[in-house]
Formats: sequence, structure tokens, C-alpha cells
Amino acid sequence: MILIIAAPGGSWVRCVARRARHRPTLRTVTDLDAVQARMAAVYGDRDRDRGVPATVAWLAEEVGELAKAARKGTRAEQLHEFGDVLAWLASLANQLDCSLAEAFARYADGCPRCAATPCACPDPTPGAAP
Repeated sequence: MILIIAAPGGSWVRCVARRARHRPTLRTVTDLDAVQARMAAVYGDRDRDRGVPATVAWLAEEVGELAKAARKGTRAEQLHEFGDVLAWLASLANQLDCSLAEAFARYADGCPRCAATPCACPDPTPGAAP
């Protein structure tokens, strides 16, 4: 289950940016298709205008911010950055006409390498699936 923080007006990104002034509510999004649909509805035109290269750059920046929050941030900062990374990932997937749910399906039956749950692979090598 993925939890998306939503402002009273329905825009969860705006809520994150103004969280000091708004008391967020929680809305549950149960699948990745719904995440992508929400991002397309809110930012689809802007995303297409920005293009893939700029979106990749923004996604990379947000992953860096998540890494910093994971090391030194508060739980609220970590949640904020997870939300930003998920949003930019969904934006990129939409622009490339890829389904995140379809991409994640390779993990549906367990580890994509050994098919076990939990994973029974030896220690992972760099670049291997987690």
C-alpha cells in the first residue's frame, strides 16, 4: 500500500510544499497505475512540455535529496522525499508510456533471479536487483 499525502484541495504535491500551513490528510493509493494517473492529471501537460531529459534530471536530483534524508533526515523529511521521488518516477514513466505496475510485475512471484520469497540469492553483486 502506498500512502499519498493530500491537501484539502486534492493536490498532494502542493500540500507537501506548504505542509507548515496545511494540515494534510491521508489518501490511500492501492496501485501504481493510480499513482501514474494522478500525476498525469495534475502535471501531464507540464511534463510533456518539459520533456524526458529534464524530467530525468529532476528525478536524479530528488533521489539525491532522498539519499540525504535517509542518512540525516527526520521521518517527515524522508516521507517528503519518497513522495517526490515517486512523483517524478511516475512522471517519467508517463512520458515514456511505461506502466510502473508492469515494470514492478517482475517482483510479483518473489526475487526475479531466484524466484524465492525471501530472496535466497547469495550476496548481491553491484547492479543486480535488490
